[in-house]
Amino acid sequence: MACIIGSRRFLVAALLAALLPLATLRAAEAGPGPADAVWTIDDQGHGRIALRMGQGIIDVTIDDARLAVGLPAVTQWLQKGARALIGFFGRYPVAHVRIDITVDGEPGAHDGVTREGRHIAVALGPGTRRRDLTDDWIITHEMFHLSFPDLDDRHLWIEEGLATYLEPLARSRIGDLPVDSVWQQLVEGLPQGQPAAGDGGLEVTHTWGRTYWGGCMYCLLADCEIRSLSHGRFALDDCLRAILAAGGDGSQEWSLERTLAIGDAAVHLTVLEDLYRTLGFHAVTEDLPALWARLGVAERHGRMLYDDQAPWAEIRVALTRPIRVPPEP
Repeated sequence: MACIIGSRRFLVAALLAALLPLATLRAAEAGPGPADAVWTIDDQGHGRIALRMGQGIIDVTIDDARLAVGLPAVTQWLQKGARALIGFFGRYPVAHVRIDITVDGEPGAHDGVTREGRHIAVALGPGTRRRDLTDDWIITHEMFHLSFPDLDDRHLWIEEGLATYLEPLARSRIGDLPVDSVWQQLVEGLPQGQPAAGDGGLEVTHTWGRTYWGGCMYCLLADCEIRSLSHGRFALDDCLRAILAAGGDGSQEWSLERTLAIGDAAVHLTVLEDLYRTLGFHAVTEDLPALWARLGVAERHGRMLYDDQAPWAEIRVALTRPIRVPPEP
């Protein structure tokens, strides 16, 4: 017998049966969020989870399902990551994705990688606890890679920068991450993206800091500029939704020029292309204290403080404004 969660039980059950007939089926507990789920364990201890969320199917394999944390908690972890993307895009970004989970290493999620826009591989330590999954950011980060075109390797900074930038914002909007944590991560993380002596622009210097945090800085600056110039009518969100709507998901190989042009056209501005010409080819050291002052953000002795009279205070609030992810129809 299988446990089916949600109103689409026949669709998900049929999907799972077609994908992998298993010898032993065990009951699951319902996870949070708008999802249908079926999970199973075979006689060899291999697990399979099938989720339907936001018009997408998430097909999961686990090489050893006898995790201390249990498959229901793993299911909830995957649902939570998917909900962040559904909240951002209004749907799951792809119709189908395969997620292969290897049980290995330290507790928690690690070694996440996304391939060809349809496959995510990630490891979970055998000693993983529910708290490790509750605090995890990796699955949401990897899922965001599904939503953006596969660019030439020299543009990795924007692919990783976007996932680094969007993951905490999207999680915060659905109530999965405190607003203070979002701003603390940015305040503490962005200095690592500044150019060091001898560095070039983001297209030239491909160190870890420049790739992840330099790319994240590009995204934050672009988002704030779009929101400011459009008086709050548009945001980076609109650029990314337009790129995805045009077919630009992780399975598609696009040029950066095409990608940025579609994003800019969606907001009737040239912010993405203009900022690319500046940060992509020049080692620009951003005045981060001035940026935080405009946004009304400050960190004092590990606490985040906010100035609602700051010039961009409304932008700061809008970036993490809560949203509701509706249930599946």
